[in-house]
Amino acid sequence: MTSWTARALLIGILAMALNGEIARAQTSLDVSGGGAVIPGYDSRTCVAGIEGAMRNVHYEGSLVAWWKLDETAGTTAFDSTGNGLNGTMGGGLDGVNDGVQGIIGGALDFSSQNTEFIEMASSTMLDIVNGAVSFWFRTANASDAANRFVFSKDNSGRNAGDFHVRLNTSTNGLDPNEIMLYVDDGVTETYITSDSPIQANSWTHVVVSFGAAGLQMYVNGNKQAETSPATDGMTNPAASVILGNLRNGSSGGFDGALDDVRLYEKQLSGDEISALYAQRAVIQVCTDKLGSYQWTDWGK
Repeated sequence: MTSWTARALLIGILAMALNGEIARAQTSLDVSGGGAVIPGYDSRTCVAGIEGAMRNVHYEGSLVAWWKLDETAGTTAFDSTGNGLNGTMGGGLDGVNDGVQGIIGGALDFSSQNTEFIEMASSTMLDIVNGAVSFWFRTANASDAANRFVFSKDNSGRNAGDFHVRLNTSTNGLDPNEIMLYVDDGVTETYITSDSPIQANSWTHVVVSFGAAGLQMYVNGNKQAETSPATDGMTNPAASVILGNLRNGSSGGFDGALDDVRLYEKQLSGDEISALYAQRAVIQVCTDKLGSYQWTDWGK
């Protein structure tokens, strides 16, 4: 076995090269140490691909909630941060009937009946002034007669701190079939939309960032529209965080699969967002093993 010295990459991708012909690692690494052993392959023999499950980009100290949505039973959407911000599925959504293959592990498939949702437990940790939301989604119905809400903290009427991310309707005159981020500070409604319509039946990665640096949106790692004024964030204490709908039992339910939803209490940089998107990188299936390599020297 060959000893190898690792250098931690800020963008969250760990890769090896030997004479330019080593494929990316096919296993997750414990970056706290331990000398994980990784096989290396000649990339010329890599003939197929599997969507990977690399979930190692956390941004220590800023990840408030992480709903992987891998549930295959029950009606609890578990928070994987340890903060206890679990969600309760409602409107007929459950892991047994609605658990599907996701972009990273499993996902939950919301119906178009406007009833399904996940409601998070009330917590001041979910009242965030400067933050970011990251998620993957896939929909067969990118063109619709109703707004389809993916992430929301927004109760009835206009309120300071109302916040939501939605797929726009084709009839509201506001960039149809595009993703929209909306924030209300109680005086001004501010929103931005993606640069182009969402492609149906394809997994799409969205990150929205909000706070003192304004609003930014990234779709599949590419920066979209932005605003420069400061915004109020998602700070309405009377509203619950909802996935897949505007409110509990409201109209506007999302029609499609949702996966790997993350909430941060800081505005993510472009490099950090690129790292989140890159986690889904294709893991190649290769046949010509060149050797085994041990990562022994972390973070140098």
